[in-house]
Amino acid sequence: MDDAKKVILADPLDPKYADDPMLMGPVISAKAKQFILDMIETGVKEGATLALDGRRAQVPGGGKGYYVGPTVFTDVKPGMKIHETEIFGPVVIIMKAGSLDEAIKIINGPGTAMAPPSTRRTDTTPGSSNWRPKPA
Repeated sequence: MDDAKKVILADPLDPKYADDPMLMGPVISAKAKQFILDMIETGVKEGATLALDGRRAQVPGGGKGYYVGPTVFTDVKPGMKIHETEIFGPVVIIMKAGSLDEAIKIINGPGTAMAPPSTRRTDTTPGSSNWRPKPA
């Protein structure tokens, strides 16, 4: 959490910040920013704890672009939309498990935010995101 608070939001092309290892630029578009903000609001409404809120992040010099600061949710439960949806933004969810077996069950269960599709090849029918043609 402490490192997330140290992230600097700025234009990565600004020479003043370009070499900063904790630099984060804007998200790709207004639509992407709105999706991220909507997902943050969804997490709050679903009962997750918003431990670090990046919705009103400050950018040096005002920053041109669509900025969202680092956001951290705790107390996330399986089945919450923020657990099941890849947000594609600076949002991290933290889940607790009572045991290693429970953690494995969470990771292997539904929720694309927990593992990339390449490690969760559950639907391999043609047309699914996990389908790959067989080598010739």
